[in-house]
Amino acid sequence: MAQQSTSSTTSTIPDYISKPTKGALGDIDSFLKSDANYVYGSKPGESLVTPLDQNQLESIGNVEWLADQDLAELYGINKANGLIDQFASFDPGQLTDETGYLGSIQGDMDPYLEQVLGPQIRKMQEQAQIGRRDLADGATMNGSFGDSRHGVLEGDIYSETQKNIGDTTGQAYSQAYRDAMERRASDRAAMVGQNANKMTAASGVAGLGKQYQDQWNAVNDALFNSGEVRRDAAEEKRLAQENYQTQVKDKRYNDALRLLGAVRGAPYQASSKTKSSQESDDGLWSVIGAGLGAVLA
Repeated sequence: MAQQSTSSTTSTIPDYISKPTKGALGDIDSFLKSDANYVYGSKPGESLVTPLDQNQLESIGNVEWLADQDLAELYGINKANGLIDQFASFDPGQLTDETGYLGSIQGDMDPYLEQVLGPQIRKMQEQAQIGRRDLADGATMNGSFGDSRHGVLEGDIYSETQKNIGDTTGQAYSQAYRDAMERRASDRAAMVGQNANKMTAASGVAGLGKQYQDQWNAVNDALFNSGEVRRDAAEEKRLAQENYQTQVKDKRYNDALRLLGAVRGAPYQASSKTKSSQESDDGLWSVIGAGLGAVLA
């Protein structure tokens, strides 16, 4: 019986194929494990959203503070309402009432009578007393004191004094009344004017409060807007960093595929569509697997 011999054939990949292939795969593997191959925003300090600027946060805080305030008290509305209430409750008719705001006419006359009439009456009474004393001294000297003529003369002095007092009193009361009425008219006009001023003051207080509110809003809006400008600048910087990182990663990804394609003899055309890191990794590993299969088959 003839002995059958068994032989085996070992095929090897030529160095000119295996070396560049292994080099290409090593470069691709190194890229996948490198710091350049990551999703932007996953590293500390990186974010996909730019937060509000500090000025914007302060502006929002101001609005929250304002919402907790008593705006009617803060902007003087309560004071304006009080002045309006006083204006509305004012009754001009009471100004002429004897028990009203102006008081009684006699009350206005008394100061004048005390200052003018009183001294005049006392002066006339003093003069009458002097006249009676002189009359008594003369009558005593000529021996007629107490007779009928002495009594008549003394009566004349008394009568003249009373007449003068009456005339002076009438004139004084007349003048006092005129002065009192003039003062009352002036006081009444002043009170009416003061009450009208309350309405004017109320409008002024309310208008001033409105100005304060408008100024507050303008300052707070400016604070927010300045923060928005700074936030926009920060967002542009963040986008630039994100785009730069993405472009670096995509470039290395495309370079790796071109390298593998050159080894396989199949040129790689980079896609214009940007892929995520995970998609890039998965796609790259699938190409690597296909490349290994083709090379090592």
